[in-house]
Amino acid sequence: MITIRVLQYRADRQDGHFLDDAISDWTWLFNPKTPPYSHSEVCFSDNLCFSSTTRNRSGTTKKFIGTRFEDFEIVTRNKSRWDIYAKEISNVNEREMIDRAKSIGGRAYYFFGIFADFFLPFGWLSGIVGKKLNQWYCSQAVYFVLTGQRKRISPRRLTNYLLHTGFKLQPK
Repeated sequence: MITIRVLQYRADRQDGHFLDDAISDWTWLFNPKTPPYSHSEVCFSDNLCFSSTTRNRSGTTKKFIGTRFEDFEIVTRNKSRWDIYAKEISNVNEREMIDRAKSIGGRAYYFFGIFADFFLPFGWLSGIVGKKLNQWYCSQAVYFVLTGQRKRISPRRLTNYLLHTGFKLQPK
């Protein structure tokens, strides 16, 4: 057995990241008893994390990255802002998850989906366009890696999924 982790990033009004605050605030309406998360990553036993991001963390390119693998230490530079949920799984399950991550690696970030979901709360158009373009946002990519299913899901709603499937919040 190995441990898989899902990292949840807490939005903070003091840091000036409007998109983090907007995602957290908007998704609160549908998940009022969840922490103010705005970004999600899945981290494997080798300390490689996977998600879709708009931020260039590793300094390897000036472009928006989208789906990518990144080292745990780079992702969690600001450790106090991350909550970590963990669960033991088999090596075979982890291999399947890594294969799913690789299958969508290098895809563009799904900007239309993030902004459309603010104005189209039922997501029908956003879902159609995202599948056609094969673009992903963070929690959607993480959910796909964990389950093999593409679903419109916010970081806050992902927290509910994690808690209902055996993930435990790790003490800081």
